[in-house]
Amino acid sequence: MFTTHVIDPDEPLSKEEDNVWKLIPEFKEKMHAHQKSAFEFLWQNIIGSMEPSLMQERSKTSGGCVISHVPGKTFLIISFRVRYLKLFLGKRPLILTPKSTLYTWHKELKKMEGSCACGSYP
Repeated sequence: MFTTHVIDPDEPLSKEEDNVWKLIPEFKEKMHAHQKSAFEFLWQNIIGSMEPSLMQERSKTSGGCVISHVPGKTFLIISFRVRYLKLFLGKRPLILTPKSTLYTWHKELKKMEGSCACGSYP
């Protein structure tokens, strides 16, 4: 059901000529190598492609993924969420996380965006 992808920090990232990285240079500059690889992993598994021209078509057949045991997940997920919501207006991604992380994420989202809608389910 799930495939395992181990992030190799030496693995080359996508070519930056025409892909989503051009849309978020402010985030890429702040990310560590493992966060950049994890961002690409997230984007390719949820959106289907790093290339804008292929995103709409491939997103129909994409699934989801799980990110775990990687430092810097808060910044990674916030970066992903910000870009996703700007590109796909009206979409509402579901991010599952332990309840204990909501306060931290709420604070970080407010710093980056000025507002945040976080909720929890018992």
